[in-house]
Parts: sequence; structure tokens; C-alpha cells
Amino acid sequence: MDNWFLEELRFRKHERLAILGLVILILFTFLLRFVPLNIVKPSTLNIDQVLKIKEQSEAQALHEANEALKLKEKQSAYNHQYSQRQNSKYSSSKNSNSDYSNSYDKSKSKYSSEYNKYDKYNKKQKKANRQIFRFNPNDVSQDSLELLGFKSYIAERWVKFRNKGKKFYSLSDVKSIYGIDTILAESLNNQYDFPLKPIKKDYTTNDRKDYNKDYRKEEKHRHGIKPQYAEFDTNQKYKAKKEIPLASIDLNSALEDELMKIPGIGVSYSNRIIKYRSMLGGFYDKNQLKSVYGMTDSLYNVISKYLKIESLPAQIQINFVSEKELASHYLLSYKEAKIISAYKLQHGPFVGPEDFRKLMALSDEKKETIIPYIDFKI
Repeated sequence: MDNWFLEELRFRKHERLAILGLVILILFTFLLRFVPLNIVKPSTLNIDQVLKIKEQSEAQALHEANEALKLKEKQSAYNHQYSQRQNSKYSSSKNSNSDYSNSYDKSKSKYSSEYNKYDKYNKKQKKANRQIFRFNPNDVSQDSLELLGFKSYIAERWVKFRNKGKKFYSLSDVKSIYGIDTILAESLNNQYDFPLKPIKKDYTTNDRKDYNKDYRKEEKHRHGIKPQYAEFDTNQKYKAKKEIPLASIDLNSALEDELMKIPGIGVSYSNRIIKYRSMLGGFYDKNQLKSVYGMTDSLYNVISKYLKIESLPAQIQINFVSEKELASHYLLSYKEAKIISAYKLQHGPFVGPEDFRKLMALSDEKKETIIPYIDFKI
């Protein structure tokens, strides 16, 4: 009986651990009742110290606010002064530009109105004095051409061409005169008395086929016939087609036939020279021929001695033309025309080449190239 009781009271290891944990938990909860809940030390500051700290923080905040306000006032004052300076500069430049533009507009309107009156008067006089009659372009006088309505310098150029041996056989020959009014020339189409164009004898027909080469050479030398085309020679690259005097052909008025008389110039080169001349409005220097497509230094050295420049190239009235008309010139781009127009609007009309050279936006080379094509009339 006693043994049974002792065996019942004997606990296993894990039971003993559980009982121990339960006892510890009971003791912890019992002791927790005696521990004070507020463990933070009470503050030792009194009310005077709290008010002093509050006053110091308010004073610091007020000082910072005053400093920020002063800085903002300084910034606004600086911005105001800067804007006033900029406005004064802008207004002064605007006034000067407006003065220039007003004076330029007044002078332009004045001279353009006078020019228009003079031009209208001249046109009326020419129309009143104009006569229409039948004429032969190969023997008509300069006065008769002016009576027909052609300008004096065109009539003079017409007579010069004719004196150099030019013959007119059709309307296209007349229209080939450099600078001629094609509308006026076509309106006189029924008044021309053109001669018949002579037919050149063809030496390659059957009556010449029987001649051998030696006989033809002897016949040419016997009758003094020279070849009418440029020959290649090892000692002389371009042999003269025909003896022509030096500096005898005006580069600005020469026709295709005249240019082809020069050694080394054929149909292609003559067409290129005339086409480039029409794009430029004329040459002012023989060196401009070097810009013709395909022109070599050796060919230029041969042909330049036969050429001269008598008449001036066509010029632009720079103080009266628009920006679009300037840009249409072969030597000027749209950007360069815009620069010239802006400078003219700001500083007034150009009075001469030195005034035009003041354009800093254009290169010196460009300015010297375009000056011979400018008319500085005001």
C-alpha cells in the first residue's frame, strides 16, 4: 500500500520541468504587483525656464523671417534695376532703328516716286515718238532702230554686231543680240525684210569623191584654202582656225559664231560661255572664264589674249530692289540677300562700295565679287 502511494507521487522528467515553469510564472506575477508603473524620472524644469525657452525660439524664428524678407527685397530691387536697364537699351535701339527706317522709307518713297514719274514720262515720250515701218535688219541705221522702240544701247550693239560681220536671216538671229527686248522684237515680226540665207557648197558630194587625198591637198594649197577647224599639233595644242587680231572680241557681246573663231573654242565651249554670261549678267573680268565648266588653264591662256571687255555687266539697283529680287541673282543666296536687306533697313541705303564693304556678315571675297554687279544709285 505504501509503495503504491510513493509510485504515484513520483514525477517524470518533463512533468517536473512543467511544474517548475508554472511555479516561476506564479512568482513573477506576484512580484509584478509591487513594481511601480511610471519609471520615468519627473522633470525638474519649472515654469520660468519653459517660458524662457519659448521666448528664445520665437525670437530666433522672427530673426530668420526678417533675414529672409531682407534677402527677398534685395533680389526684387536687383531684378527691377536689371529690367529697367534692359528696357532702356531696347527702347534706345528701337528708337534708333525706327529713325533709320523712317528716314530710309522717306528717302526711298521720295526717290522712287521721282524715278517712277521720270520713267513714266520717258515711256510716254517713246510711245509718242515710236514709228513702225518695214526694214532690213542688215542695213537699218541706229536712229531707225530707236524710232522702232529699241533702246539706244541695244541699237548701238545691233550696229556693232553688223559691223563685225554678223548677218540676220531670221527672228532667232535678231533675238540672239545680248539684252534685246524679245517681246518688242517679236511684235515687229511682220516688219522684218530678211534676205535669203546663202547655201554653202557641200564639198563632200559625188563630184569630189573621185579626187584622191593627195590631189585634194594640192588643190587646197593651190587655192589658199585653209582648214576651218582647230587642228591638234604636238608643238602647239590649239592651232588657229583663222588669223584674228588680238583683243578683238568683246566678251560681253560676242555671239556664238564670233567665239568659235577663237582657237580652241568649238560649239560646246561657246554655248557654255554664253550660258554662264547670261546667268551672271555679263563679265567684269576675263578671269571669270575659269569658272566655266570644263575650262582648263592651258585653254584659258590661249583664248584670253583674243578677248576684251568693253561693255559693263548688268547691274542691280540695290537700294530699290526687293529681297526676292536680290536672291534671284546667280551670285547671291537667299541667306545673303536677307542679310543685305536687313542691313539696308537698319542703316539706310548704300551710298557706294565702301558702304557695302561694311557688311561684316559677308566674306571679303563675296563682297568683292558682287560689287561690280551693283548700282549704288539713290
